[in-house]
Parts: sequence; C-alpha cells; structure tokens
Amino acid sequence: MFKKNNFFFGFSLALMITAAAFGALYVLNTIVIKAMFGKAFLGESTLLIVALGLNLFVVNYYTKFKADATAKGVIAFTFVCAAYIIYTYFGVELGLRSPSADV
Repeated sequence: MFKKNNFFFGFSLALMITAAAFGALYVLNTIVIKAMFGKAFLGESTLLIVALGLNLFVVNYYTKFKADATAKGVIAFTFVCAAYIIYTYFGVELGLRSPSADV
C-alpha cells in the first residue's frame, strides 16, 4: 500500500499525516497541558509547524526507496501549507496583508 510512486499519493499522505499530528498535538496542548498547568503553552501556528515538520521523516523514507514522485508530493504539500502559515499567522508583520478588525 505504501509502495506507490505517485505525486497525488504523496500529497494525500502528507495531508493525512499532518492532520493527524496536528490533532494529536492540539489535544495534548489544550487538554492535557492546560489541565496540568492551567494554560496551553504552544500556539496554533507552532502546532502547525511541528506537524509539518513530521513530513521530513516521510520524505526521507520515500527518497531512501527511490520513490521520488511520492516525495515530491509530500514536499509540495509541505510548501503549500508553509505558505499558508506564513500568510495567515505572520503576513501582517511581513507586510503581505493588512490587519483586519475581526481578529
């Protein structure tokens, strides 16, 4: 099942891994740490960046077995999500967008 060499397989695999990692980290941060210490330590942007960082292990696995198309799909998803994170969370500071009143 995981030996397919397809761009869209890598893209969807990265989506699933990132979503699962973000969900687990979010639950750990908001429920467990908040219950123990009274406040959550990590912000949402930090959780997203850590969840995307796990894709490095997936890229390493697929490049080791010469599945370059799958690795390219994982890398493409990671760059798309990184661009979204930069625009959404750091766009105002970088001058990419103007601050909105609803935040």
